[in-house]
Amino acid sequence: MEVRYIRLGTALLTAASFALPVTLQAAEGRRLEEVVVTAERKESSVQDTSISITAFTSEMMDDFGIRNQSDLQNLVPATTIQPYDSAVRGVGRNFRNLGGDPGVATYMNGVYSEDLYTATIGSFWDIERIEVLRGPQGTLYGRNAVGGAMNFLYNKPSGEFEFAAKGIVGDYGTQDAYFMVNSPIIENVLNARLVGSSREHDGWVEEKGPVGDDLDSGDETNIALSLEWIINDNMTFNIRQNKADVDRVMGGAQGGGLVVLNGENIYGDQLRNPNRISHGLRAVDPTVTNPMDSAFVDQNQQILNFTNPTTGANIQAQYTRPGVDNSPQIRNSFFGSTVNPGDCVFTDREDIKGDEVCAYTNGFNSELFDQQGTQAEFSWDISDAVQFKYIFGYNTLLYERTTDDDSTSSASFDRQYYVNHEAEYVSHELQLFWDVGENLTFTSGIFFYDSVIDQRYDFYSSGDKYSSQTFGLDGANGGPTFMQGLAGILAQANNNPALATTELIPGVPLATPLGFLFGADNVVVGVTGLTHQSAKIDNRAANLPVGDFNIVTGPWLGGADYLGNIQNGPAVGASDITSTNKTSREAYAAYTQGVWDINEKFTLTFGLRYAEDDVKGEELLGRYSESMGVLDAFGQSNVALANIIRGAVDPTTLQLTGAVEPWLEGTPIVFGAFREVARVDDDVTGRINLDYNWTDDVMIYANYTTGYRSGGFNLAFFSDTPQYEPEQLGAFELGLKGQFYDATLQVNASAYFYDYESIHTFTEEACDPGDTLATAQSACAVVDSTSSVQAAPGAEVKGAEVELTWLAGDNLTLGGNASYTQAEFTESFFVVDGADPSIPGSIYDITNETDRRRDVNGRRLPNIPEYKLSLYGNYEIPLGGNGRLNLLANYSWIDEVFFGSFEQELDKAPEYDRVDLRATWTSPSESWIVSGFVNNVTDDLGIRFIERHGYEDGYRRTAQVTEPRVFGLEVSYTFLN
Repeated sequence: MEVRYIRLGTALLTAASFALPVTLQAAEGRRLEEVVVTAERKESSVQDTSISITAFTSEMMDDFGIRNQSDLQNLVPATTIQPYDSAVRGVGRNFRNLGGDPGVATYMNGVYSEDLYTATIGSFWDIERIEVLRGPQGTLYGRNAVGGAMNFLYNKPSGEFEFAAKGIVGDYGTQDAYFMVNSPIIENVLNARLVGSSREHDGWVEEKGPVGDDLDSGDETNIALSLEWIINDNMTFNIRQNKADVDRVMGGAQGGGLVVLNGENIYGDQLRNPNRISHGLRAVDPTVTNPMDSAFVDQNQQILNFTNPTTGANIQAQYTRPGVDNSPQIRNSFFGSTVNPGDCVFTDREDIKGDEVCAYTNGFNSELFDQQGTQAEFSWDISDAVQFKYIFGYNTLLYERTTDDDSTSSASFDRQYYVNHEAEYVSHELQLFWDVGENLTFTSGIFFYDSVIDQRYDFYSSGDKYSSQTFGLDGANGGPTFMQGLAGILAQANNNPALATTELIPGVPLATPLGFLFGADNVVVGVTGLTHQSAKIDNRAANLPVGDFNIVTGPWLGGADYLGNIQNGPAVGASDITSTNKTSREAYAAYTQGVWDINEKFTLTFGLRYAEDDVKGEELLGRYSESMGVLDAFGQSNVALANIIRGAVDPTTLQLTGAVEPWLEGTPIVFGAFREVARVDDDVTGRINLDYNWTDDVMIYANYTTGYRSGGFNLAFFSDTPQYEPEQLGAFELGLKGQFYDATLQVNASAYFYDYESIHTFTEEACDPGDTLATAQSACAVVDSTSSVQAAPGAEVKGAEVELTWLAGDNLTLGGNASYTQAEFTESFFVVDGADPSIPGSIYDITNETDRRRDVNGRRLPNIPEYKLSLYGNYEIPLGGNGRLNLLANYSWIDEVFFGSFEQELDKAPEYDRVDLRATWTSPSESWIVSGFVNNVTDDLGIRFIERHGYEDGYRRTAQVTEPRVFGLEVSYTFLN
């Protein structure tokens, strides 16, 4: 029996034992405390709210030492939290796309934010409550909350003077400092609360490269000022202004894993072998005798065999010969470099220890985050039966990040990824709470939301990888430029009749004079190479239809800065891809929900919401490439000729000479693309819920809720599909909320079923083979597949969860939760898996795209653990006049998770568990609290996210991992006047 089923069985037996009267020993005088939440936009207790909800009060967060995303994730059923996003019951987003919305809404003091990071980067210090709502919140939340919502509610000012401070020290250089000051400014009129924190720790992941600090460090400061203005007995105005700053060494995230995971690919070789210059494959034919033909069999290589999944035919293949065969992408060329040893490649994902985790980079990894937000609320009690609220939100942020993209510390080959993300969000929400009578109440509201996001990203080399000197044409150092070097090649051709008819560019023999090389049909934009800007100008001049690409190409003229340096970013040697993207959104929603107390036993909740999103976007791309494949006298594409002429390849052996780095694809070019997109989506969602009050302490509820998420754009992906349709689902839920045995045992449980009509899914599309540079305004004009988000036609999610709290004695409290989630695609949806080493795209005939397409029907949805478990126990030891001592143990376990839609072993994060221990002394006055803690006692690491890479990267997988074992001491002091 698998370990996870043993653990789940143990959890269920434990849960069952809680419900048996013979085992219960009710604590005399102890009762479970009521937890008040605002999940339904009005205050009510968790037990009276017919929604699956987990709420953490400030006292609970202190008791458990909850300080970050991982701590929070471990204690919430059916929920995972990635660095920037979350998924609840399998509903979230399995991609990070500028043109899309999250599936789980984040609210800070009632103000919506598109970025979970805005709320979780804080310290959770001086926070009143965190609420995690599971299931669609279709009728009371203004923005998309198709999967659920997370509410972060901060303490408001009060009329009493308070002061609190806390300090934490621990290993890995942990140093945290916190303070809070609350004071009346004008008695009974104006109160203020000032909160601040500073958190630092060294990196968890050892940097094995020659320079740079350890990865995944922490350096955060947060400060917030809150004011409460009591206008009169019926009107109150609260405003909170916060500022967060982060400046740390990046440790990995969506789109930027830095810990390398390995394994064997389908043909028995190690994934992403750094000793191989190119990972590209080519189909070979033993009958081909011309060594210049890409199908020629190299006797120095093993022949690899593949089976065509469509026809069943055998395909023989070998690795491309560097500088001889066209090898798309040069991202793994280690020409002239010393590669890294393999001691930081983790083949056994189930056994990664905190003191062993490491990575090789060039030491430029960083994450900067500057966020400022305003949350304001005006409340007016118009009468005993009517209350009005206005909520205003303003949020600006600047996010910058640099991560190593090649997973080595190679000096000659260094590929970095940089992103600059700026956003401004403004929201207005007006709410009306009104009682029609004693048994009928309504909550109604309208919501307006405007957002503007600008994003710039670059893939670049700090070592001038794509500058002219890389190719032995060091124009940047005063030597010959690319064009001058090309002229030299032409001169050799003119002096060599055998090469005179060779075509370096299709239709242009090498003997052609240089002046006639590029005709009027080719866009030549000068030494700066601003082809992408030309695409934008040409697109708007041509007035192309919305959603169409304008693509322009031109020869690469040399120089390191051909695409323009990064605005407000690092000075780079050269960028090979740069993109500027923008979205603007105007959203509107109107909602109303009624609650009818039919009688003492039954309560009916019903509601509707109308939402509309008007979104516009644009993407501007510039890219270096090696294209215009070299043609020999027989019209066959063969890059070897140019490399022989340049001295990179020996003409006799066809081996690299080492004199200059070879061209791997063909002649260097640049191309640019520009596209504008726009869409308007609207929908009506609803909720109907029936509560049955079995007893005063036990409620059973059943509901049906529809959820909606607007469509979006495939920006930054260079996608052939510019946009995707909205996401829609219907959710059924049956729940129980009860307290038993004189309120010493609390059981909250639910079972649910979600039926997706469409679900946003990250895919790779095969391109139409008819697309060419000459005929198509399409990304496929320059690539044969594109990354995209598409709306898969159907999926189902079903599951169950239970949360328990038991006051097992006068001093012992036990609790925990368990969840089961089965989520899978249920309709046929064919997409390409470009990260599957068993179907490498380079050996298939792209005119028959069905060869590489696979159906996701029946596959598990990504990013979702099937099982999840958390158990804890707290024992309190009274110390009489010396206060009290609490001993807490917490165990959490997360089942395996797939970070891809095809359930490949390469994309699987194994199950992992974590044990935390904490001892807390509280003084008799409760002014002083001292805690010692050990988090992750076993030092076993789990995988929080896996980044999938294609054949140009050797199909490697990179990851972000959980925190290692950390020891620490925490001291806090509170003064209340």
